Amino acid sequence: MAEGSSRSLRTHNLVFSLYQIRLVGVLIVILFLSRLIIAVASGLFEPSLVRLSVHSFLINSLPLLPLGISLYLLGAGHRRRPRELKILPHICNSLPVLAVLCGIVFPLVLLMNLYAATADTVIDKLTPYQQELISSSRILPSVVACIITGIGFFLISQQMQRLFRKYNVSCRQFFGSRMA
Repeated sequence: MAEGSSRSLRTHNLVFSLYQIRLVGVLIVILFLSRLIIAVASGLFEPSLVRLSVHSFLINSLPLLPLGISLYLLGAGHRRRPRELKILPHICNSLPVLAVLCGIVFPLVLLMNLYAATADTVIDKLTPYQQELISSSRILPSVVACIITGIGFFLISQQMQRLFRKYNVSCRQFFGSRMA
């Protein structure tokens, strides 16, 4: 195999890998958003125990969100499309908001749903599933997952801001610097 051909193949492999990373990131974000839509649509007007179950369903996939966004940003670091350059600053600016939502708001909503569920029901008449749903063994890991996700978004945001300050660029300049 000739040297030029080998270099071309390595470049192609790198570009293909980065496109796949970006694609996986987008798919993970879409998976989470579909769960969010299902959770909101199915739990809005339901009794408190059902809302608590739906909220737990959503929280189980919450740690996927920073992973998906990170993979997308990693893959978006190479040969971005012009329409992606419009989206990337919004993603960067939304990271602190997502950190607060995931780390503070989601756990509070979960605890409010738990309070409503326990206030609305007679504990002795609950099914085993309902008892498990309001148990600390179910609630505590959900709260911890929310907090870890919020911390993850905060750390991603801080890392990006340090990088932007280091190179004295904005998000748009950073991602648009090697436009292909």
